[in-house]
Amino acid sequence: MSHPRKQIRASVVALLTGLTGVTTVEASRVTPFADSELPALNVVNRGGQSSPITLTGSGPQERQITVGIDIHVKAADGVDDLLDDIAERVEAELLGASPDTWLGGSVAEISDEPDFDDETNLPAGVLRLVVSISTIV
Repeated sequence: MSHPRKQIRASVVALLTGLTGVTTVEASRVTPFADSELPALNVVNRGGQSSPITLTGSGPQERQITVGIDIHVKAADGVDDLLDDIAERVEAELLGASPDTWLGGSVAEISDEPDFDDETNLPAGVLRLVVSISTIV
């Protein structure tokens, strides 16, 4: 069985693949997106923590897993509106997913961090959604 972070990341990619208005969805991509791949989502681990449920420390653990979903779009007039439209669809998918998607847990919080794309030669806008998932595994 793979690590819970890897399982959650794969679940997010599967859930968001085919989302209306998004061309590319990948996990942990380190190379820049080409113009033809935009709008794109890059799903990355952002950290987490775990705590034992029992006093002995053995058995299931409560986990907070944080995933970043970077939304990349071509920069143009209204780029903030486009980023917000895609973010709204992403959030709806995440919040509407079954608990099985989150290893029996749930989305605890979604926040956002506006950014800019300095990894490509393309003018692009970026919005990072930071998703905290609570689960017991």
